[in-house]
Amino acid sequence: MNLHSLCSIFPKLDKTSFEALRSDIQANGLRNPIIVKNGEILDGQNRLQACKDLGITPKYQEYEGEDLVEFVLAQNLHRRHLSAGQSATIVALAQDWSLAHPSGKLPKSNEINGLDDNSKMAKLPTKGLPVDTQSDRAEKSGASKRTQGSADKLVKENPELAMQVATGEITLNKAMKEIEPEKEQSAEDSFDVVHAYEQEVAENQRLHGVIEALTVDDKDKSIISMSERIKGLEGRLNQALATEAEAIKQSKFYAKMLTSIRKLLGVEINNDILIRIKAMKCTNCCRSDYIAGL
Repeated sequence: MNLHSLCSIFPKLDKTSFEALRSDIQANGLRNPIIVKNGEILDGQNRLQACKDLGITPKYQEYEGEDLVEFVLAQNLHRRHLSAGQSATIVALAQDWSLAHPSGKLPKSNEINGLDDNSKMAKLPTKGLPVDTQSDRAEKSGASKRTQGSADKLVKENPELAMQVATGEITLNKAMKEIEPEKEQSAEDSFDVVHAYEQEVAENQRLHGVIEALTVDDKDKSIISMSERIKGLEGRLNQALATEAEAIKQSKFYAKMLTSIRKLLGVEINNDILIRIKAMKCTNCCRSDYIAGL
């Protein structure tokens, strides 16, 4: 008996889980019948294989519900150890099948194909969420909308690769890299942030050396000049920084600058910087008054 195309999008149980299933069937018999539709296995491929291994005649039920997709997802999606990428891809594949088979919401049928005397007719419940929109599919799969969007795109552009994701042969992220190779960043793009940042760091290191060589009388003027450079740097970098990582670089740069200024002025906290500058100015004024009185 062949697998239904909807059943085939789910991976088989791993060795440990399958052995546990087979042991349970050996001890307790097949408690959940194999669900079929028109002679194809809709749900229960692992149970069927376990019965074959044990020499047990399986029991079948013909599915007579109204929505094959909803039934298969409800029976399998959340009872397996699937990654978010797998779940999202399986839901996307199921929706793709539904679009290709508008008769997937089937009318009732009294025919049973390929069933033995142990089979029964069954109309199983299929209540659940729809999968018509991306939000619906994300809610159904339990993945984020972003992950679901990637899975939807993968199924549309490369269904065969999507099947490999669904069965666990490849991750969704790796599959997306195959259909969307990362664009190489041009030298012009990288210059906006990385190159400009490195140049500013080198220039400010040079300024630190100059400031260290200045007399006490000139330090306040140099600090004011440096502050103006920092403001200019902030304006240029704010235009170039567009991502969180780049913003972190900017923060680290200013932190380093403030650390250097505190060290230069001999203060511990940023709030003492202006106090120290005012004190230096006061000292200069007193020195000037003293010289004028001589």
